[in-house]
Amino acid sequence: MSDTNSDTSPDTDAKEMPFLSHLRELRSRLFISVMSVVLFFILTFTLYQEILEHILTPLPLDKLSILGPTEAFMLQIQVSMYLALIFSSPVHIFNIVAFIFPALKPKEQKFIKYGLFASTILSIVGFYVSYIHVLPMALEFLGNFAPDDVSNNWKLQETVLFEFRLVFAFVVLFQLPVVLEILMAMNLLKRRTLLKYQRHIIVLLFVLSALVTPPEIISQIALAVPLIILFYVSILIAKILKFGE
Repeated sequence: MSDTNSDTSPDTDAKEMPFLSHLRELRSRLFISVMSVVLFFILTFTLYQEILEHILTPLPLDKLSILGPTEAFMLQIQVSMYLALIFSSPVHIFNIVAFIFPALKPKEQKFIKYGLFASTILSIVGFYVSYIHVLPMALEFLGNFAPDDVSNNWKLQETVLFEFRLVFAFVVLFQLPVVLEILMAMNLLKRRTLLKYQRHIIVLLFVLSALVTPPEIISQIALAVPLIILFYVSILIAKILKFGE
């Protein structure tokens, strides 16, 4: 009986050790991710006034007002948390990739590297388009709806969060090419299927743009048009790389 136990225990230990090792690594990486959010929150909360100046740059300062005793404080907490999540996102992505990377094949590792690079570029482009071009146009468009004899007084908190939602929508949806390339590379989606239903997809992109952007037509069109362009660029890249055959 003891011989049987001694024969099986090394195999059991060998199976348990990698599992426990992965569990410890996962716990360590989760701790690092959580701490990165906490540290970035403290940093952005401390430097809030300097950060707020940059956030307010594209906004009409003469129209902004604080309408409650807690509004400024709550806005500082919200902005600090949003920025902490944004700034710590590279840490989260690195931890996820580092955790799964050893289990991937060399071809899959290479694909992830290119995907992360493309995602970073698309995020920067999405931020630039929304922050520099779309946001000022959207605010001007909305401001023109006020009657001539009525002054525009916008809540600071509501306006800043409007800016965050708009920029976030652009950055996230600009990842469309990366998602499509992954699906086609894994043969979960075919190029001919995308081309067959391209009209439906274009309508869907307009609907999606309307859902994720504030309720005004400028930002909705400004998001939908680049997404349509990125959709066709994704198909072209997939054809060159022979994805989704």
